[in-house]
Amino acid sequence: MQIQFGCAQWNYNNEGGKVVPITWDSSAVVNAHMMVCGKSGSGKSHQLKRAIHSASRTSDGTVRFHVFDRHGDLGVPGESVVKFSESTPFGFNPLEVNPDPHFGGVRKAIQKFISGVNRTGSHKLGPLQEALMRRLLEELYASRGFNKDDYRTWVPQDSYEIAEKMRGKESRVFLDVPYAQRDRVKELGARWDGDLKAWWVERDAYAGDLLMWDPKVVFKVSPTLADAVAFAERKMKAIFLGTNAAAMGHLAEVNRQAAAFHRIATKLNKESRDEELEKLQKRLEEARDKAMSSYKGYLNTVETGRELDEVIHYRSMDVMTSVYERLCNLNAIGIFRNTLPPHDHGAAIWRYDISALAADEAKLFVHFKLSQMFDDARQRGQQPCVREIAAVDEAEMYFTDDDDNMLNTISKEARKFGLNLWAASQSPAHFSEDFISNLGAKVILYIDPTKWDASARNLKIERKKIEHLRPRYNGLIQIINNDDVKSAYNLTLFPKEGA
Repeated sequence: MQIQFGCAQWNYNNEGGKVVPITWDSSAVVNAHMMVCGKSGSGKSHQLKRAIHSASRTSDGTVRFHVFDRHGDLGVPGESVVKFSESTPFGFNPLEVNPDPHFGGVRKAIQKFISGVNRTGSHKLGPLQEALMRRLLEELYASRGFNKDDYRTWVPQDSYEIAEKMRGKESRVFLDVPYAQRDRVKELGARWDGDLKAWWVERDAYAGDLLMWDPKVVFKVSPTLADAVAFAERKMKAIFLGTNAAAMGHLAEVNRQAAAFHRIATKLNKESRDEELEKLQKRLEEARDKAMSSYKGYLNTVETGRELDEVIHYRSMDVMTSVYERLCNLNAIGIFRNTLPPHDHGAAIWRYDISALAADEAKLFVHFKLSQMFDDARQRGQQPCVREIAAVDEAEMYFTDDDDNMLNTISKEARKFGLNLWAASQSPAHFSEDFISNLGAKVILYIDPTKWDASARNLKIERKKIEHLRPRYNGLIQIINNDDVKSAYNLTLFPKEGA
């Protein structure tokens, strides 16, 4: 891949218009990591788009560009773009378990999720919340058959096998019905699927009293964020009442019958009230008896003392409630969905238009996507050349000095796996010295004068070189090639935009 940024300004001005090209070549540079910095209006977006377009045109067709577009203005010819917002159905599952025994697992999936949540200001977890979240997710995975200590359980069921078993059953909702409630669910119209060993109703019929039972997971797949919300809600209610799922179901039935009794008592006329109320009263008493029997049965199972563990682990309802609310808020963002973005696999450039997302939402999106790309790259193993480039606009939003920050991680560790990073920002001062030292190329455009001193220190150059920069006219470019003893910054004239 090649990018011709422009020509050396000194030669052009002092040697009668002589053109000495300033060219980036992926086969010659020490690594393909790059930084593009410039004040708003300096031409940063234009130069980033030029770099992406030029590199993609001169690649051998095996390089995929992932463009994280914060402002929706980085479109280039031949791209495949997907817009993300609360109203679009596309996203990804942040709780997906990587089944690889060396690079994946339940613990890594949980840590990646918690790390992503803590990247934000509005959703960041405190110590107690983080511990409870970890415990909650471990139990959620365990309920789906994913054992954190056994890599053999990390493999989900084959998607083609699932599709075959679900053929003709796509409209069904399967219900998680305790054995003791089988007669009640049958009364309400549910039917038994002998192949999948589960009660079910049509999706349109899943309403009213049938909501007493949660949807049942009949296949082994990674849980989703919506699953985590439902699991946390049920856990919170059960812990609050000190009971189990069966007793919870009967308690819900008691509440429904009591509500029906109250409605009839207030709305029916006097002549018909006695007969109707008598029937409802009988149903209410039956529901109460079942709830009391179920609760008594639960108490009778308390023999080993393990039943108290959940009360200990979830001892604070305030903490439990705050974790539940965070999960609800994260799920409401709209980027955590099961429908993958429909990018064209024949296109070299995949652009993720995240301009409609709030700042914290964008941070989550970029963190999880870069984490997924890094995991995939490590599993791919060492590569002789570039395979993927992540171009991140407004990169300062996503950059921290934390060890698990994905921009830091990719710049330090991902090159040998064929994954490289192009980070765009308004000033080099937004990045650490370690980050800058891991870059194979730096493109410095016009910078706000208030940032000159800090930028000069970060780049280890004289301030006067930065003072020569003009918006959309020239830039300082350093390209570090494999055979260079020392790589200087070249003051570079850019082609006129549109030329």
